[in-house]
Amino acid sequence: MATKKNILHLITNKYSKMSPAEKAVADYILKNPDEVILLSMRALAEKTNVSDNTVLRFCRTSGFSGYLDFKTSLIPQIITQKGSIYQQIEVTDQFTLQKKKISENICATVTETFKNIVEDDITRIAQKITSSSFTVVVGLAGSSGVSLIFSDSLLALGIPGVSISDRIEIQRMCSSLGENSVLIGLTHMGETQEVLMAVRRAGENDAFTVIISNNIAVKQEVSADICLLTQVPTTSVAGVHFALPRITQLSVVELILNRLALFISKEEEIGRVSEGD
Repeated sequence: MATKKNILHLITNKYSKMSPAEKAVADYILKNPDEVILLSMRALAEKTNVSDNTVLRFCRTSGFSGYLDFKTSLIPQIITQKGSIYQQIEVTDQFTLQKKKISENICATVTETFKNIVEDDITRIAQKITSSSFTVVVGLAGSSGVSLIFSDSLLALGIPGVSISDRIEIQRMCSSLGENSVLIGLTHMGETQEVLMAVRRAGENDAFTVIISNNIAVKQEVSADICLLTQVPTTSVAGVHFALPRITQLSVVELILNRLALFISKEEEIGRVSEGD
């Protein structure tokens, strides 16, 4: 493994030695380094219209042993350049300090996420859910738990909703959604094809669609009516911090549920006033 102080500079220096296909990969990385650290090798290959083997050859031409080695080297550099809100838990940290860092990491991540979410989007989602006949929430792997909590909370508010985390059932259900329904997709990394496909298909059938993701690239991947982006820092190769992505997803869900509860309370108050008249 080569010594790599400035990965993007290293790629530029190796550029002349690359094949045309490898240059396509290099061009994409140089233009979108923040996005690339969230992508798997397969996803990067699809973005650049090359094979997985071409991405691997690019990594080796650039002086890396493979894609994992490349991302492991690139991630700290991007974080350093942007400044990270995430505090790493060190082996030497005392338990009190560990708790403090975890608490501050959660607060900072949720705060950063909320900064990028506008009230109009939350209001519009709540209005669509309350006026629709049915709401479907889909999520796989870690996002499936968040999906279930979301749908159960909708039912507690008296709103028809269901959570789906089965791949076959996602395809079947989302194909049947129509104009008077809502589909909400959860995918932290933005690479869960079943969820992305569900959002696309539901949208094609005129359902109102929302996607909640940590990957800004999903805005181009799917044409959702609303895209809500979480801000979990990417400080590991997988881009996952144990429960932090789920906690952040749940914070966004909490915003939507609170707005729904306010709508319902307001409607009930209007109903009581009408009965009094």
